[in-house]
Amino acid sequence: MKPLQTALSLLVACCRHGLGFPLQAGIPCKAQWICIAGFLLFGPQAWATTYAPVYPYWQKSEGGQVKVHSVPYSVRSGSRAYGETFVYSKGRLLYSIDHYADLPLFTAKNGEYLIELDFQLQMPIPMVFVHEDGTKTAEPNVYEGNAIQIYRNGKEYKTIAFSALGIDTTALRRRVGNDWFAWNFAVEDSVSDRWQRKCAQHCAYMGGDSLFLISVDDQLIAIDLESGAIRRRPHASQILKTGWRPVKVKRKYTFVPYPEKFLLPNLANGQSIAEALAARFQKTIAESGDDSISLRIYFHTLLINANGHCEEAFLSPNYPMIQGQKFTNVIEAGIKTELEDWIMEQQFDTATFPKGFPKYCYTDFVYLK
Repeated sequence: MKPLQTALSLLVACCRHGLGFPLQAGIPCKAQWICIAGFLLFGPQAWATTYAPVYPYWQKSEGGQVKVHSVPYSVRSGSRAYGETFVYSKGRLLYSIDHYADLPLFTAKNGEYLIELDFQLQMPIPMVFVHEDGTKTAEPNVYEGNAIQIYRNGKEYKTIAFSALGIDTTALRRRVGNDWFAWNFAVEDSVSDRWQRKCAQHCAYMGGDSLFLISVDDQLIAIDLESGAIRRRPHASQILKTGWRPVKVKRKYTFVPYPEKFLLPNLANGQSIAEALAARFQKTIAESGDDSISLRIYFHTLLINANGHCEEAFLSPNYPMIQGQKFTNVIEAGIKTELEDWIMEQQFDTATFPKGFPKYCYTDFVYLK
């Protein structure tokens, strides 16, 4: 992978939420400087995307006693990537969580607790009403969403909403388009201020049985893990400016090439899914845009394991409203069930898995006429 691609991928994978993971982990020297420069100049939001590769990583915490290994099974397409996260204490597997953890996270009490933090939350774009006299009235911004998820021994334990943190919303930063807001310090706010830069790079840390958060309105917010109780303390700068030595969170990523974005695996016998379905429905394969398409099948989710079996399938078959025109949004339920049952019975070739992935989630379209 080229240095720029590597740097951009890491920024998307681990820096877009504003937590200061070491940029040097597994990255060539030139890429470090590209990564650092992009992060300081533009901030994490500049690189955010709904489609991006994510990579397996190891993260150490609690003095290296606890290790978290998170493995994706797909690229990120939307808010999350398929995957699994494993937590080890002193080399022993404690539990796993059934998603790839690309958010900043911490562990506590020898891995009993795992805490994920979402520093950028999606917000609805306010409606703007135009009145007869030409004046406009906008709905107020709504700041909501779950900011913190606490797991205990691998089970969801407590969820803390942004509204419970008591942060001054006038201090929040909104991304262009007003569809996201960030509630932690960010590097773009603090390039010239050494203290604020320190907060931006270490805006959360563990202390005893509590999680401490530094919010954009300069609060130091303490959360007791066991009870979920929140204690807000104003002026984090006054409390932490002297003698605070934050511990760096260390993640080491393994960068692997991904297959192309739209791709379906072949069956184990070498036949493509499109060829098999064309024979099943006594049709022929068509290309996107062909006016003679009679059936479009969207493979939204096709999660294949290392044994070549499908663990999860979600398909959307549609007929065109009029031959050669737009497709109806109505899902053909009978065909959907038939197709998904058929998929679950097949054996698939795993040759297109990214290297080292135990599973992979595919997506693509099949057109028949």
